[in-house]
Amino acid sequence: MKKEKSILIVFPDEWLQYSPSVLNLYRCCNEKHYTKLVYVDNGKFNNAGLVENYTNIKIGKTAAYFWRKTLGYKFYKVLRLLFTLLFIKLFDKRYDTVIAIDSSGYVATKLFFPNAIYFSLETEKDVYYKI
Repeated sequence: MKKEKSILIVFPDEWLQYSPSVLNLYRCCNEKHYTKLVYVDNGKFNNAGLVENYTNIKIGKTAAYFWRKTLGYKFYKVLRLLFTLLFIKLFDKRYDTVIAIDSSGYVATKLFFPNAIYFSLETEKDVYYKI
């Protein structure tokens, strides 16, 4: 089957293996379209082999420890996500649809992809939700 439409899914956290809604969304999109998933990887969770087309944002254990102690880990993940999305916007293929998971993923994604779709099952309203 020809996959002419392209979809980018942005997941701003590291627990991809425990996010069945995101994995199912990826699988459904990937059945008919070219789909790429961007997620954070700090080495704490085994996300290997869950999806076939991805970009993982590597965060070392030392950096993760430091940012958690300074209470800025979520901000650091969003900052790294911003740089990754900028690279994708400039050098990767163009995406017809961009789906951002959760509020922090949506804030970062909306800067580079104005028509991004917000997808979340979270009930927690953090600082990124208010933006």
